[in-house]
Amino acid sequence: MIISSLPRSATDASVYTGGAGIAYALIRVAASSACMGGAISMDEKSLLGHAQTAMKTCGGGDKRAAPSLLCGVAGNMLVHALIEERAGRARESEHLAAEYLKILDEALRNDSDEWLYGRAGYLQGLLTLRKLSSRQQDFDAAIRQVSARMVESGRQYASRCGTRCPLMYQWYGEEYLGAAHGLIGIVHQLLMAREVLKDQMNLEGWEEVLVKSLDYIIACRFDSGNYPAVRGDGEDYLLHFCHGAPGAVFMFLAAFRAFPSHERYLHAARQAGDCVWEYGLLKKGPGLCHGVAGNGYCFLALYRDDPDTEKKGEWLHRAVEFAEFMREEGERNERWLLKPDNPYSLFEGLGGAVCFLADLVGVLQSQIETSSDLDHHVPSFPLFETPLS
Repeated sequence: MIISSLPRSATDASVYTGGAGIAYALIRVAASSACMGGAISMDEKSLLGHAQTAMKTCGGGDKRAAPSLLCGVAGNMLVHALIEERAGRARESEHLAAEYLKILDEALRNDSDEWLYGRAGYLQGLLTLRKLSSRQQDFDAAIRQVSARMVESGRQYASRCGTRCPLMYQWYGEEYLGAAHGLIGIVHQLLMAREVLKDQMNLEGWEEVLVKSLDYIIACRFDSGNYPAVRGDGEDYLLHFCHGAPGAVFMFLAAFRAFPSHERYLHAARQAGDCVWEYGLLKKGPGLCHGVAGNGYCFLALYRDDPDTEKKGEWLHRAVEFAEFMREEGERNERWLLKPDNPYSLFEGLGGAVCFLADLVGVLQSQIETSSDLDHHVPSFPLFETPLS
């Protein structure tokens, strides 16, 4: 359906709802193909060809929001670099990575720190491209600058607004806590940047700020296991990746990887995952941002990171159940499948669902196959978690 929808579904250039996001979904499937056995009928070369078609159709991205990973030039450039790298064109990929670095000054001047439009998203792009580029020192320097700016910005605003959390941010006047626009998404990206920077600089003071911020977020938790969308909000009704417990799962797992002696973060991730299992079958369609695939990714992340073997099996079972719900609901009601405004897109529609299913199939195939030519598959939430393999 996604490929047959091209080019009409790729007129928007963004990663979030447009052609760049569709291209990203196709290269995620292409990259997972070695782990998927015979689960897909299209070969990697064909998938990359369709990804390139999507990129050519949609253009170069919104220059007015250049540093935005999801809605601007930065995200478009990142996806283009990933396509070139996957196609074996290292020189072209390296050139695009260098162009991404040129947006650094604009990212540092940006008045937003959140993930969807601001510095946290740009930082995720740096972390992703660092894995591909030979210019690691340049990327490390950029990661240091962006991370430091995010921490300083959060400290300054926390001081002004009077919160006991050492970091706080606002977006359009609201102190969001969630993954897309708020503290959870920002802290998550800083935790992943820490993995790059920990051997390069003394992070003792920085880590203290992160730990206190994580503990503050835990203290905000509702009895249901969910989290407020906005600081101080007593309404417990949003359970999407973008707002609430689903985004918190990824952040707490990153915290547990960073601070493995702090088992409270693993416990918090499990509690958030249980909340998603209880309430997370959403009515808004199959997408990542506020759909079933985004919530299903919580279980793949918990399967990946939970050290308890018995719990791993439980998380994988839950991921399969969410995938089965998507299949059954889609067969019963195509209107649900195509309900989002951009039904084929990465973050609202089927593009994100395809990423989730590809990761799930990759994990299942890795479990049942014993052949030496099948790679071990490590799932990751698209453009929010830096791939861990």
